[in-house]
Amino acid sequence: MKTSTQYSYLLGCIYDEPEEYGHLGRGTHYSVFRTVAWRDEKLDAIEKVCCQDISVIWDEDHDDRIIPCIEKLLLAGLLSPVVFIGERKGNLTLIVSSEFAAIKGQSGLEIYQRDIQAIANDLDGDVWDVRVGYYNRDSENGSLVKIGDAGIINDSEEKVATYLQNIDNLWSLGLKKLPKKHQHASAPNF
Repeated sequence: MKTSTQYSYLLGCIYDEPEEYGHLGRGTHYSVFRTVAWRDEKLDAIEKVCCQDISVIWDEDHDDRIIPCIEKLLLAGLLSPVVFIGERKGNLTLIVSSEFAAIKGQSGLEIYQRDIQAIANDLDGDVWDVRVGYYNRDSENGSLVKIGDAGIINDSEEKVATYLQNIDNLWSLGLKKLPKKHQHASAPNF
């Protein structure tokens, strides 16, 4: 395992690829971050705090300006449905769980995208157009990744889906119980 860079005090980097491996997209590589979550994948408050692993998909410039955006999403309570996130060509792409997409429907995803866009417009000089897609772990129920106009990686849909699925297979991204020694933690009462 590679030594992790500290990108944030709110997000622990548990795996870091500082540069591309292989030939996918334009310099594609990834990192996995872990944080705590007080909301479930539907954005509903939960009784017991859990942890969340998300993957940042980097392109050739490894633009870590995405980290403050992720931190703001976490603090706004909007990060819990996110499985993958990446910045490419002025677009911020969030790939959320298919459960979130199914529950929210198209109009709910559009509202979520507007909420994310408001955060992306307030990043100390950085403004990104936001795209929201979803990730479906059940390949028998349709395509694995539905991203729409702006892809998270500049390559064929099939290759991108396989790459994202392989990352998820390695890391089991998303929400999970805290390790036993931390399970007594309760969610804050806002």
